[in-house]
Parts: sequence; C-alpha cells; structure tokens
Amino acid sequence: MSIFKKQFLKFKALKTSRKISIILSIGILLGAQITSLLCLVCILNLSQLFSNIHIPAGYVYMDLDIFTPENMTVEIPYYIKNSGIYDLDEIELEIKININYINKSDQVNITSLIFSKIGSIGRCRALYSIYGQFKGDFTNFNIPSLVDFLNYFDETKLVLYFLDLRLRAKYFFNLVDFKIIENNINLYG
Repeated sequence: MSIFKKQFLKFKALKTSRKISIILSIGILLGAQITSLLCLVCILNLSQLFSNIHIPAGYVYMDLDIFTPENMTVEIPYYIKNSGIYDLDEIELEIKININYINKSDQVNITSLIFSKIGSIGRCRALYSIYGQFKGDFTNFNIPSLVDFLNYFDETKLVLYFLDLRLRAKYFFNLVDFKIIENNINLYG
C-alpha cells in the first residue's frame, strides 16, 4: 500500500470522526435548547398555577363542641385548577388552626394551636380542576388548648381564628418539588 493511500485513509477516517463530532455537537445543542424550553414552560405554568390554588375556597366549618369531642370536626374547602400541561402529583396539605384571644384574668393576648392535620389530596391532572373538603375530626384537635380557651377567654373581646397552610406537590414529571406556605390567614371569629 502506498504512502499516499495510507494518508488518504487517515484523512478519510479523520473526516468521518469530524462529521460524527459535529453531529453530536448539534444534537447536544438541540437537546439543551429543548430542555431550556421545557423548563421555561414549566416555570410559566407554575407561576400561573399559584394563582389558581384557593384554600380555603369558601366558608370553613368548625364544630367545637368540647362536651362531645367525638362530634368535633373541621371542614376546609379547597379548589385547585391545574391549567398547565403537566400533572400535579402527590399533593399534600398541612393545615393548622390557631385561636387568638384575650385572657380575662390578666388581659394577656394568647395564641394557641387548636387544630393540626396533614393529609393527601392526591393528583390533579393537567387541564383539570379539583374541588373538595379537607376534613379533620376530634383526633386532630388540641383539646387542652380548647379547654383553656373556654375557661379563660374574655367574652367581651374579639376572638380570632387563623389558618396556617402548607401545600406540597410535584410537577413536571415529578422532577419539580414545590411548597406553598401561607401563614396567619384570618378566618374571622
């Protein structure tokens, strides 16, 4: 085999590897562009999603009958509209209700946790809405705090109920895990 032919084969091999290198580079650039576009769509959908979550989505019902604790309940309506193109998965809701009152014996302002529950809502498919009631029973109540409230609150002063909310969900093929935390939502006592 002549030297010229060997050089030509080396050049031809080099040229083929260069083609493969260019094709791989173009593929990587296209993949990066598609990934960044998907991330941008995900961010835009999430920002729109935050404005479509309403908790409470109506009146909060509380039965605080301390004398028959097994009948004590809380019902908090929720509405989640997923206007995005990806499902919301593993939606979990944590609700805490605090009561704020004035102690009648020393006129001190007291805030006590009276209800706490974590529950799963499940899944909200893309372009769907879910509406439901987040319910708790007597096992979710802090009975000693309620007894203190009933014994010591000043009937002539305003009593306020506040809701603390933490919503956690997964988005974008379960790759984006996000939380929405809202504290001191006034429920008007």
